[in-house]
Amino acid sequence: HGHLEVCTLRDRNGTFEPQLVGKRQTRWTEFDDQILALYAKGMSTRDITAAFSEMYGADVSPMRTTAVAVIAPYSSATCG
Repeated sequence: HGHLEVCTLRDRNGTFEPQLVGKRQTRWTEFDDQILALYAKGMSTRDITAAFSEMYGADVSPMRTTAVAVIAPYSSATCG
């Protein structure tokens, strides 16, 4: 997992509502959704990593991309 530092100004009135990363959110699930969509369209994990680097300047490892693309679909499956 990569390290992402988010700097925000102090909001004394408590009126700030984050738009990208929610309050007390530890994971940006939109990245995971985008990884799955690109993988489903046939992009390799290394291509997805390169695309994220170009589009967002984000350092997402190919191992992280693989974990999301391969493991995530199974983690939401229910037993029954």
